[in-house]
Amino acid sequence: MRTEHGFEFQAAWIRKRRLHFSLLMAVLAIGSDRVMAREGNAGNQNAELPTELPIGLQIVSPSAGTVVHAGSKVDVCVDLLPGFMPVSVLIGGPDNAAIVTEAPYTTTLSIPSEMLGAGKLWALGKDANGNRFCAEPLDIDVVTTAVVTSIATVSDEFYFTKYLSSYRLRVLGKYSDGATRDVSSASRGTTYSSDDTSIATVSAIGEMRSVRVGKTVIRAHNGQLESALPVTVVDMPLIGDLDGSGENDGRDIDMLLFHFGPCSGCEYDLDGSGEVDGADVGILLNGWRE
Repeated sequence: MRTEHGFEFQAAWIRKRRLHFSLLMAVLAIGSDRVMAREGNAGNQNAELPTELPIGLQIVSPSAGTVVHAGSKVDVCVDLLPGFMPVSVLIGGPDNAAIVTEAPYTTTLSIPSEMLGAGKLWALGKDANGNRFCAEPLDIDVVTTAVVTSIATVSDEFYFTKYLSSYRLRVLGKYSDGATRDVSSASRGTTYSSDDTSIATVSAIGEMRSVRVGKTVIRAHNGQLESALPVTVVDMPLIGDLDGSGENDGRDIDMLLFHFGPCSGCEYDLDGSGEVDGADVGILLNGWRE
């Protein structure tokens, strides 16, 4: 069970709207039969557009890797490759797009104010015969000069049960420009700690894991800022049942030993230390059933 801060609902809605924007535009432009087959890729804001279309367009401006600021606008220019003559070109970015029906194929796109990091620009075209074609997506880097003024976990309390033994923590930051952005990753300056690692641990990427029944506090740090998340382990699953047999046995030991060594974030790293070692063997043996 988890409860969410009020501003997270708004941020989540914005993210979901942006995540599926490119997918929606592609459906409208080239047809759902080709796009929906790739719907599984829509889990991030830069979900891949269909690649089975022929390349008939080229994004000539901006150049790949261009740095743009969150909340700004970017001029996008698309050129035609030989043999392609569109009647319309759809030019898009992370959460908006425009249809251009005549040369020059240029438009101005808005960069979301809450966005940071890698983004993609894309273009789709259609000719008079209904043939569709596309451009290779172009990467941009979205930055901001604003600074983080406060942080908060997306939950204000968290409960582990026997059905849930791990959870990836997310942290949102309020910036000096008024935007709320995801600062969960180490690249955004966020680190994590647990007040009592014998009850619950947290990795460098914010992966929380229950260890035993009890209460502790998981903390997110970003510079001098901190957000504290009360964590309660209500019940423990059978940790170490790696093969799903319902018990910890020799096969689980074999699987654990096979992955001995560095194994950050993998299921065999039972204590979340970043490697499979003797401590993980101890956890497995603690759940051994005779």
